Amino acid sequence: MEWNRHKMLSISQESQRYVAYEKKGFRFMKIPEFEGGTHVSGSIDILLESTAVAYKLLRQLGYKPEIARSILPNCTMTSVYYSALTPFWDHFLKMRLDKHAHPHISALAEKVADVIGDLEDSKSCGWLFTNLCRS
Repeated sequence: MEWNRHKMLSISQESQRYVAYEKKGFRFMKIPEFEGGTHVSGSIDILLESTAVAYKLLRQLGYKPEIARSILPNCTMTSVYYSALTPFWDHFLKMRLDKHAHPHISALAEKVADVIGDLEDSKSCGWLFTNLCRS
């Protein structure tokens, strides 16, 4: 994801290596460009459901999560924590709210801007943002 191109970020991500999705359940990110009732949307839903079934089967057959995860698609959701000093967030927002930024990262940058505004209003520490993608 484009977040990770920013070198001033400290990134912590939940590891798919240790998550037992057969117990936790799967969450897949919906890609807006694939939505809209077309056959593409339905095909992707079937693919994701099939992936979840295949992962569960691999785990039942004794494969460790670190091996079974290799079949998971990039749109498998996970928890990610980003932290940075305030000047970095200013730079990030300038870059990612620009009209030339990818629509997905721009939408996320808008959420970051809202969180920063809320934190500034409450005088809280604005250095750690958690699970911004979960909304």
